[in-house]
Amino acid sequence: MRKILQDWKNAVTVHWFLAGMGIYLIAVAVLAYWFLAPLRSQYTELIDNRESLENTYINLIQLDIEESIRSVDHILEKLETYQNQFDARLLQEPNLNALMPVLDGYCTSSHLKVLTLEPLNKVQEVTKDYQKLYAQLRLTGRYVDFLDWFKKLEGHPQWILIEKLSIEPTDLPEIQNFTVEISVLRDRRKK
Repeated sequence: MRKILQDWKNAVTVHWFLAGMGIYLIAVAVLAYWFLAPLRSQYTELIDNRESLENTYINLIQLDIEESIRSVDHILEKLETYQNQFDARLLQEPNLNALMPVLDGYCTSSHLKVLTLEPLNKVQEVTKDYQKLYAQLRLTGRYVDFLDWFKKLEGHPQWILIEKLSIEPTDLPEIQNFTVEISVLRDRRKK
């Protein structure tokens, strides 16, 4: 009987040992899950947040690029407007002869007497596309009338630039002689 008891005790001990090991492993697994589950959820949240931040960063970069493109488009529109305004102020004819009646009309309406009005054979290349054409005027009249003529030149739709100006007195105290060299810009590409 002693042998039976010993066998039974050995059998029970192995079963209890195996049961204890099983319970211990289950307890360790539950505790490990209990400790690791929050860490796992935090890890997945961090991964999701990182992906969200990366998407936000990409969206911000796209918005920045789109804003830059809009800004460049706006600047190009302004430059095109300035180019159109610049082109409108250039001499449209190939030479100065078309501008001479306008200058003569300004002198007449300002009560200045024209002594000479002639284009000069002087051409200055400003760039490869633009050049300056020159003319000389000799006028006589009152200084107030000359200022009126000057304002009319300033209001002309095309640029008329004063290159040289000399004022000489005459025998009459109110009358002066004015020698004016003017230039206008012309687009060489338009013939």
